[in-house]
Amino acid sequence: MAWGAVTDRVPAYGSGGWGSYSIDDLIGEVQAAGKTWGTYVRSGKVQNSLVHRAQGPAELTTIVTGTGTFEELTAFAETLGPVPTG
Repeated sequence: MAWGAVTDRVPAYGSGGWGSYSIDDLIGEVQAAGKTWGTYVRSGKVQNSLVHRAQGPAELTTIVTGTGTFEELTAFAETLGPVPTG
């Protein structure tokens, strides 16, 4: 599903409790590890996030968040891979 077609919220942890990033909060997209990640900036503090929304039951929604730049978060996301189950 392309980001432009999504209108629901993706749960993401933010200090102070569980919050949500919506499509309205999306500021851009990056490619990392063969996937499209939405980019978000948390207002009021230095916190950037990449969110890859699961595209089916075999995938997990993945969130990379921190005080690093989007370039640094993207480099980290590039190192991620599938986790074996069982």
